[in-house]
Amino acid sequence: MNTIKKSIFALFITFAFSISGCKKDHSELTHTIPSSPTLKTVASSKMLRFEDAEDFLETYEQTVSFDNSERGSWEDAIDFVSFGRACDEFYLSLDETIFDNDETVEDFVISNSDKLQLIEDGSGEFYLETVLFKQDFRYFANKDKMFQIGDKVYLILEEGIVSADYSNIGKLKEINENNYFSYSGDNDIYFSPSLSNNASSLKDGAYNCGTWQEQRVTNNRERTYLRISIHTTDVGNGTNQYVNYMVRPYKKTLGIWYWCTRHISCNIKVAADYKVYTSSSSWTWTRVNGSYSCTNKYASSVSGQLCSQWISIGFTSTPAGHFGGYNCWADTPSTNPNVILQANTFLCP
Repeated sequence: MNTIKKSIFALFITFAFSISGCKKDHSELTHTIPSSPTLKTVASSKMLRFEDAEDFLETYEQTVSFDNSERGSWEDAIDFVSFGRACDEFYLSLDETIFDNDETVEDFVISNSDKLQLIEDGSGEFYLETVLFKQDFRYFANKDKMFQIGDKVYLILEEGIVSADYSNIGKLKEINENNYFSYSGDNDIYFSPSLSNNASSLKDGAYNCGTWQEQRVTNNRERTYLRISIHTTDVGNGTNQYVNYMVRPYKKTLGIWYWCTRHISCNIKVAADYKVYTSSSSWTWTRVNGSYSCTNKYASSVSGQLCSQWISIGFTSTPAGHFGGYNCWADTPSTNPNVILQANTFLCP
């Protein structure tokens, strides 16, 4: 079977762009990718298969920052519609003016809970979001929220990733958001949770700014949202941790915040600290820097990867990492002042 990497380069040789350290140049993509593809809101049943961890991570790094048009063109070229794309395009096809009140929105979300969810932000405000909207690997997942690396199959959940050998795919298909914890004692199933900010074991004795940070700026019914986050995934022969960013504009209708499209500018710099293991019981702290910036990019979101680090190879280890510092701002014309995230800025590039 051809690997996904081979398909990419055979069909998209013009996509080739260099990945240097943690910085990416997105300027070529705008001119080499066709206009938006036809709307597709049903994910494929076939499952993407990557030859190994290197194949998977290389593809992920090249596609994580795609906008909707770029991602649609890439998926069409390999005859695939990801779960993430299906949810995104369904969301973006909605006209929120059809809703009479909050209750009709809630009813609509319930009847389309396979793609949409309402999220409360802790202050009593609600956001309409897609299912798995914080999981970037949703753009590799099929309708069953699965993809394959080597002989292992990975199932994406809101709280993390569940994996098993391909021979146990039947058991994996029985796992969902409500019952995954009951499989904690199953030796055939492995669950890799997302890191949380309240784990004291993540401290390195000097700087610990958590594993994710977010901030919002609001002007009336317009809002700009900025998030940086550290993620962990166990793929192939080891554990990889990486830092992602997202800037998204929202507008408020009938008391609910919806995605919208605006001109986005941002400058994001981070210093991420990882526990890199030299054996299953020995490690050293390593700091990795990453940065990204854009000016007046017209989009419903700007997102991508800032940097990554293998924390173990060939053995199981306990993931640990946090931000040592960050120096970030984001802006859209509809909101003022900028969204700002700052801590230990002297550590950032």
